[in-house]
Amino acid sequence: MSLTGDPLTTRQDAIAMTRDLARARLLTIDGFGHAELANPSACAISYEVGYFTTGALPPAGTICAQDATPFPVPLWRQYALLPPSAHSARILARS
Repeated sequence: MSLTGDPLTTRQDAIAMTRDLARARLLTIDGFGHAELANPSACAISYEVGYFTTGALPPAGTICAQDATPFPVPLWRQYALLPPSAHSARILARS
């Protein structure tokens, strides 16, 4: 399994490892991060479960999408609040 935007283990390394291992199949996740568990993909998880329960490999060339962005929008931006530092400054100014 490889994420296309993994800064530590590149896709090229994953492809090379797949070639070196007998009967290996590469499952690619189009997303960012180093570990699929930290950046889940329901598509990839379904292939993982299938492999561990029946030994079935994904079709060659399978690419799954990441379910969420790796850098979610902070809550203060979602709700148009002041950033934490500005909020703290206002509280301190009142005291």
